[in-house]
Amino acid sequence: TLKVFSGLPLFIHLPPQGSTRILRHIVYFIVIYSRLLVHIATGVFILKTIPLNHLRIQTPEKPLASIILHYLMVLFMCWAITAILSPLWALKTNIIHTGVELICIFIALAAFFVVWHTYDRTSPVNHLVGFGFLMVAVFDLCHAYFFPEFNLYPPGFYDLSTRYWILGRLAEALVLLFTAFKLFQININKWLGGLTTLALTTGVSVLAFSQPGLLPVLFLPESGITPAKIALEYLITALFLAGAYIMFRRLNNREHLTYRYIFLALLLAIPAEMCFTVFKTLTDFYKILGHVLKITYYYYLFRGIFVSAVTLPHAKLETAGRYMTEILNSIPVGILTYDNNLKATFANRKAEEILNSRVEDIRGKTAGQMFAQYVRNDEISEPLASQVLAGDARPIINKLLNIENGCNNLLKTIVNAHRLENGGAIIRLSEARREQELENLQLQTQTVLDSIQDMALLLDRNSRIIMCNKILEKELQMNAEELLGLDIDGFLAMTRFNGEGMGMENPGESCFETTITGADGQTREVVFRTAPICNVDDEIIGYICTCADMTGFKKEQQRIRQREKLALLGQMAAGIVHEIKNPLTAINGFNQLIMIKTTDEKIKEYADIIQNEVVTLNKVVTDFLSFAKPRPPVFKEIIINNLIASLQKMLETQMFINGIKADFHLDKDEVPVWADDNQLKQVIMNIFKNAIEATQETTNPRLNICTHYNKVTQEMSISISDNGKGISPEEQSKLGTPFYTTKDKGTGLGLSVCYQMVKEHGGSISLVSEINKGTTFTISLPAKNIKGRITA
Repeated sequence: TLKVFSGLPLFIHLPPQGSTRILRHIVYFIVIYSRLLVHIATGVFILKTIPLNHLRIQTPEKPLASIILHYLMVLFMCWAITAILSPLWALKTNIIHTGVELICIFIALAAFFVVWHTYDRTSPVNHLVGFGFLMVAVFDLCHAYFFPEFNLYPPGFYDLSTRYWILGRLAEALVLLFTAFKLFQININKWLGGLTTLALTTGVSVLAFSQPGLLPVLFLPESGITPAKIALEYLITALFLAGAYIMFRRLNNREHLTYRYIFLALLLAIPAEMCFTVFKTLTDFYKILGHVLKITYYYYLFRGIFVSAVTLPHAKLETAGRYMTEILNSIPVGILTYDNNLKATFANRKAEEILNSRVEDIRGKTAGQMFAQYVRNDEISEPLASQVLAGDARPIINKLLNIENGCNNLLKTIVNAHRLENGGAIIRLSEARREQELENLQLQTQTVLDSIQDMALLLDRNSRIIMCNKILEKELQMNAEELLGLDIDGFLAMTRFNGEGMGMENPGESCFETTITGADGQTREVVFRTAPICNVDDEIIGYICTCADMTGFKKEQQRIRQREKLALLGQMAAGIVHEIKNPLTAINGFNQLIMIKTTDEKIKEYADIIQNEVVTLNKVVTDFLSFAKPRPPVFKEIIINNLIASLQKMLETQMFINGIKADFHLDKDEVPVWADDNQLKQVIMNIFKNAIEATQETTNPRLNICTHYNKVTQEMSISISDNGKGISPEEQSKLGTPFYTTKDKGTGLGLSVCYQMVKEHGGSISLVSEINKGTTFTISLPAKNIKGRITA
């Protein structure tokens, strides 16, 4: 050994007595470890003579030999490192010792935090090891702090650091022994466990510090370690030996921890403890070797915990994957799975048989490639591939395809494809000729249901949905997967059904009008019909329900009635305006003449009243005529911000006169709209006038006018907000109704005309109002690029 290391600079610069000391250490080391290896070999021989089935040992002979060889190599490396480190240790004992201890503390805390952050996914055995390492880290920290070279220990308490050392090693040994025997199988809250561990460790540390007589003297500056310390080290060694014996029986067990690494750590801990029974001074070779071995077995303990916490779940996942593969291979239906990129990842044996291809040839192909290769009808394959590739939420259900199985033979196959939650897909293949009669009947029934132009549901005798047609999926924006298996009550709740019931308790035909709401939130008026399905013995075996959507029909009826009313109103308006306008003009002219000619103030006052009433009546007649016979809008490209800017001076003047503060916020991201600027000004002025009147009794009246472009709906909007008295919910529901008004002298036609004009522009008027807080009217108009919505 000296020959091997004689070329190292470390040994060249040593004095002769140093070389003699190293030779003595080498001889001592060889003797100790020769005896230890003899004991280990003897123990292994005895264990191998015991029947393996009795001990349930499943470790092959080769892995055990590999572990022993690995162990011997680690021992040799630790000895070599110690030989190199010894001179530096002698020069900087306190610094090197502290560094070594901090490495051990870091490893212990790292092991604790690995367990802490995987607490919910690991077993109580791991929890015990993690909390034990936290305790050991605290004891080692105290040991390093009170190391004699720092002179931080209390007077007369030279061995305080050694006491914390013993406590740390004893905690290690007990935790590993409990782990080996699986004595701790209780799941406790991790915060409770952590706080309890810290409290216990703190209590023991304080007790060791405050009670010097609690333990005998363990280390003396003159003579080194005492017999009491040696006895405690032997006790700890015995605990390590017991733990190693138990771990030896579980070398291949990875249920909770990777026991091979734990076993190696225990084997290294034994010689480490033996080293701490023979050193005399703080710079002794065996004390240094013990610390190096300690770092090494800490590393293996951490590796055992880390591997079990991190890699073991992956190993279990692989096992589960193999188990699932066996299950899928035993299914008599072809299964193809696809990943997030819709590339084939798996094909079971039945799929290989149907496609006459090996899984290696199928894996990696996209859905489009699969359909193109195996489906002969290109007109069908392309839409199906596009549906899967585009991520369409609708599954492919019971699609009958002709698949070429590689030998120019066409095989009629029923295909079902579903997208998975993680973005992948699964395709199920089954030979049509082997389908059961009921499945063929279901396929025919589905075809019949899909041919019905109304929404349709098929229920079993227990009123559970077993089929629905494509029209229902499209209209209600629901997938068949969501509906199949639901009972009728669940369907009624899902669609917010508003009706008197469907008569399932008393079978028979029923027909009534009701409303249902789809997943998109749109409410439809429908005629709901139910009828029982009977077998040849006239027994009810299910029900069929159809929903005829009457929403468009009713709206059209409403529009026809409205047009008829407006036509009649227009005829009446022509006569009324003619009959009223002429005398009204005469009254207005003569009244103005009276106001000019008379000098009597009383008569002028009466004439002024007449003039105001004439103006009011003229406005009523004008509004009535505009409502009954509106002028067709003249559409052109309009910039909303420019329109508001042209009205701003006039609006600000009116607000100044009424003492109202104004704020204008025009959106820079504007787009042009297709509108009649005169009608749009009329709508804005009308709503603006109403806002001014609503703030008459407000202390600090304020109006906000802003524009905004909604990129989602592609609409420009104009919002007019006030902080006036607000509008009650009852009044809001009636706004826009002809002749409805809350003003003393209002006609109830102003907002009706506004609503009608905006509607002719393809837009809408909405409002948000709260009593005593204010109202916001929003006029929304489609952008120019979607002017097809405008009904001129």
